[in-house]
Amino acid sequence: MNTATPLLLDLDSFLARAEERGTPLDARAAEAVLGLLALGEARRQTGLPEPTEELAEELLHILLPLYVSATEEELPGFVAALVALIDHTREAGRLNAKRQAKLVTRVHELAEGFTQAMTSPRRLTWPRLYGNLLCAAGVDATDPRAVRDWLEAFAARPYAERHAAYGFASSSPNGPLAEAAYAEALCAERSRRARPLLAARLEAVALAQQVRPRPGEGLLVADAPVGKPDDERDDWYDEHLQVLACHGLDEGVSAGPSAEAWREGGPAELTGLALNLLGVLLTQPAEEEETAEEYDGEHLLTLYLLCEQAGMTQSVARMAALNDMWFVPPGHESDPDASVPATEDYELPDPQALSTVLGLPALTASDRTDLLPSAARLVRLMDRLAALGVTERTGDALSLTPLGSALLRDALLLGLGGEAADVFPTREQMLAWDAERLVAAAQWWPKRAARQTVGDWLAAQGTDGWTPLFAAISAACPEDEPARRRALLTALDAMAVPDEALYALLANPVLGGWAEHTLHARGQAPDPSAVPLSARAVYLVDALEAVRSAASLDHRMTAAANEEEPELFAEVHAAFDEAAAAWPGGGPALLTALTAADPYTSAFLSEQLSHHPDRATAEQARRAWRAFETSGTTRSQGRKKPAKRAGGKRKRR
Repeated sequence: MNTATPLLLDLDSFLARAEERGTPLDARAAEAVLGLLALGEARRQTGLPEPTEELAEELLHILLPLYVSATEEELPGFVAALVALIDHTREAGRLNAKRQAKLVTRVHELAEGFTQAMTSPRRLTWPRLYGNLLCAAGVDATDPRAVRDWLEAFAARPYAERHAAYGFASSSPNGPLAEAAYAEALCAERSRRARPLLAARLEAVALAQQVRPRPGEGLLVADAPVGKPDDERDDWYDEHLQVLACHGLDEGVSAGPSAEAWREGGPAELTGLALNLLGVLLTQPAEEEETAEEYDGEHLLTLYLLCEQAGMTQSVARMAALNDMWFVPPGHESDPDASVPATEDYELPDPQALSTVLGLPALTASDRTDLLPSAARLVRLMDRLAALGVTERTGDALSLTPLGSALLRDALLLGLGGEAADVFPTREQMLAWDAERLVAAAQWWPKRAARQTVGDWLAAQGTDGWTPLFAAISAACPEDEPARRRALLTALDAMAVPDEALYALLANPVLGGWAEHTLHARGQAPDPSAVPLSARAVYLVDALEAVRSAASLDHRMTAAANEEEPELFAEVHAAFDEAAAAWPGGGPALLTALTAADPYTSAFLSEQLSHHPDRATAEQARRAWRAFETSGTTRSQGRKKPAKRAGGKRKRR
């Protein structure tokens, strides 16, 4: 904004009053604050816009970051101008002292977010960015000739120098490679939206003052073109929008074309171009009849399902079933069907092989026919991407290429932010982690991915890796994580653990029972007194929960429609009674020990066992379940929601 603004606001008097109070204001900051608040339809019975908490938040967090170029050192001037305007509103009798103090406090609370928004590369627009560059170069942004000369000189610089000047590049060595390209794309999108928003506000104000003027408020827009022909009105708005633009820069100023980035760009720029191309490629089949998405982003989710398996080959049939909402057992593992031809057109496995791949018993020819459309659609999509080096398929075996994995990882990191670094690490990053970081991340990964990555980490560590790994698995952590961490033990090759590491682990109060069981499986007989009773309770928690989960899954796979789970699975009853027979104090004592070992995991065993025929055991189980329910802890168990198996299983509608 500048002194030629079409808004009728008495900026000079406002600045003069601040000068008289001994708190001079930056004129450009004050003009931006007054103008953007006025365009936000603030009331103006004092002659100037009157701030509210809502308007102050919109000004500091949305409007100024859209339209105003400023260095970080200049930002306090905008906050000071807003506070001075609040004081003016109080002096004019439009605020009492309490509301004034509350509003000033709120402005100072908003100031931190304002600084973040004004300094974030992801909140820039092209006019703001070039305004900052002009300011840094000492160019008068209100002088069109000076701006033109600078732009011509800037355009003549080498590509790499211009790109570096934009400042989009990430300083994080482990950040997404395409972060600069992503920030540049955000800049372009914000720029595209900024001008129409400003135009709509200017037009709304100009129209409102003519058709529904507010009492006590003078005109805000001089010579508004109400009632004029369309071409005259459009010319007027174009002219005044240019005046309102903070530095007179046209919104179309942008980076060089893609061809230049392709010729001269580095890995980051090329990755950005590749991601743009991948987005276009996914958009095209999403709109075509044979490969259309039922939900936006569905094709990207399909690629994610490949990515999360750490690059391992997946079955087309399994992915098609997941896409078609079949209830595929989550823990089932099977390699792609080798009987499916490696060449020629894709064929689904026969019903028997399909049952093996999906972990669904007794599938029929009718089930296979049901799955054909989803599988054919998936193959068409993946084969199109294969032609561009993103995926590869041989018969039923499907995977991302290294290029596809790298591109999708970059896209996921961009979308999820820094928190995704431990979700999608590179192999080199993962190998450099300590055991705690590895376990904290790997507990959330699919079992196959965890097995491969933890195995690679142990191979890199040598025999020195086992002790810190076990320490991390057994370390204290949030209530829902201990069992997840211990589940990593099932992803290990237990036979590869050195005997000395297992004997050293016997005394561990968490993993001693697992170490004892593993040694027994090797035909060895460790001293029973070396294992704490608490460690045996932990081992039994996991073993009994595995029985309960398997029984629940089997019921969901085979039950009739709307058939509820039994109150106590026969398998759980038998397994618990066998463990209780060898436990000091029997069933009630075992339940107490299980609850102490892991209250979170044992809770739903307790719910089942509250229906145990032994009264003492049932009562102890009810106490444990009630304690869990009243603790504020929640966990979805899915107990009363039976699912249908193949045949009536699936469609999303």
